[in-house]
Amino acid sequence: MQKTLSAAVTTPDSYSEGNQRYPTLYLLHGGSGAFGDWHQKTTEPDLLHRLANQYNLIIVTPGVGPASYYYDSPLLDSVRYETYMVKELIPEIDKTYRTLAKKSLVPSLDFRWAVMERLY
Repeated sequence: MQKTLSAAVTTPDSYSEGNQRYPTLYLLHGGSGAFGDWHQKTTEPDLLHRLANQYNLIIVTPGVGPASYYYDSPLLDSVRYETYMVKELIPEIDKTYRTLAKKSLVPSLDFRWAVMERLY
């Protein structure tokens, strides 16, 4: 997309030991949020670190534009967030971290938009 977007990656403590590959969970922020929301706006300060250890997985919290809905705009080339996630971010995470790089193993969970998206 020719722009810089941020993401945070949380690995389990066991990541530094050995060469095991891990499933990856992508946690998406809400419409006016940012990639740090999952780290800063939860009631448990170390929630993501605890979950990464409990479920032995890598957690990625990507940041995209406000009210992006994580889709590709039919009008603006600068708003192609679905393409960014699928063709840029996930391959970069798979290249940089020891993930189980299988399309069927890439779940995501949205911070606030899940209910609204289900309505449509």
